[in-house]
Amino acid sequence: MSVPENEMLLCITDPEGRIIFYDEDCLVATGLVDLGATAEEFEEFALGLSRRFADPCSTLQAPGGMIVMRPVTKSLNGVNAYLLKYDDGDERTYSVPLRYDRMFDLSPLPMALVDKDVRATIVNQACQELLDLEIMEADGRCGQLIGCYNSTYGKGCGTNRPCKDCVIRNSVSKTFKDGSPRMNVEGEFNIRHNSGFRKHILRVSTIKMDEESVLLTLDDITDMRIAERALTETNRRMALLSSITRHDILNSLTVMGMLVELIKQGKELEPPESEYLEKLGSAVVKMSNQMMFTKTYQDLGTRSSCWQNLGSLLDDVVGTGRPFNVVLDEGLGGIEVYADPMLSLVFHNLLDNTERHGGDVSEVKVSVQKGNGSLRIAFSDDGIGIDGSLKERVFERGFGNNSGMGLFLAREILGITDITISEEGELGKGASFLLDVPLTSHRLVTDGKGG
Repeated sequence: MSVPENEMLLCITDPEGRIIFYDEDCLVATGLVDLGATAEEFEEFALGLSRRFADPCSTLQAPGGMIVMRPVTKSLNGVNAYLLKYDDGDERTYSVPLRYDRMFDLSPLPMALVDKDVRATIVNQACQELLDLEIMEADGRCGQLIGCYNSTYGKGCGTNRPCKDCVIRNSVSKTFKDGSPRMNVEGEFNIRHNSGFRKHILRVSTIKMDEESVLLTLDDITDMRIAERALTETNRRMALLSSITRHDILNSLTVMGMLVELIKQGKELEPPESEYLEKLGSAVVKMSNQMMFTKTYQDLGTRSSCWQNLGSLLDDVVGTGRPFNVVLDEGLGGIEVYADPMLSLVFHNLLDNTERHGGDVSEVKVSVQKGNGSLRIAFSDDGIGIDGSLKERVFERGFGNNSGMGLFLAREILGITDITISEEGELGKGASFLLDVPLTSHRLVTDGKGG
């Protein structure tokens, strides 16, 4: 982007035309504001400028001449940077060195304007701090600026075989070619430090500004990725320890259960010994169920959430052999839900809960309601229903006559992607579990069952 030397940055406005940045040096140099002006006077003047940006070019009267304002380039998401051109009427111009970086210094993200050869022509303050730059390198290519290892041998940045896979170079080139932005493309770079080369992970985004320049942002997420990998490794080790411990405890519980049965078969017991033995056997079974639950709960959230088609998922879950009829809404096949991979277990548990506690159930219906960006999935039966005082308690861990983990686990699985579940049926008319899916966790598909 080329700017005549007799122009200088005045201000930057938001999409509403409000001043979000102005250059005090510029205002003072043109005589529009006195050198000794207070911050309030600067602010008052800047606010007054907002009324003058209705036209592509505007003018201001200044001491000794006229000032013409115009946008630097077409607006980026409605944000404009305005330049001043000062003319004193005698064909003499007022010149102040244009501080290109002032246009970007407001951003906390490292940003640079780059040309088609991926040379940085302007870098903002955050970018200088990220790259530890004191002055621009002579060449200015991004690989050279970041100290990429591939720029230190051969003919430098962009000439070596690994450079063909460089996400910075490829993102900039593709944005120049088709004009489309590239957002948050991750790449690994070996970057020079005083102690040698270290691997860095950068997240790259590009937006085309004009035919000669692309706005490039470089977000260093190395520490975040290292922390994620460390957490993943810690979770792996903890899962291994839990697995070994659970295996040993289950083996011991199996032995205890067998001994209880052998005692029952080997000797006729009288109360209270027989009662004690029954309680011991029940405790062993309950502990075994709880230990099996810990394995399921341990896996919760360990895999990335994903988009899942409701129609396909429920077809697989329902299967055959149910003691009641299951009716699925036809609209389920056109909806995908973003949820933990264990989403199918939610519907398994709801069906199991109906079978165990629903009474004389003849039909279960799963339907969807859409409106104003919201999505509600209704799982309803025609059984005995749930008493009003128990509607919230059924989701508590350990509540119920069985393991008491099914509905608790269902709520935990759904909560990973902010899906809520509640029971709003009527006692005597059946249970109705409602899953409310937020806007960010569902989408419509047009290919039937999707996938």
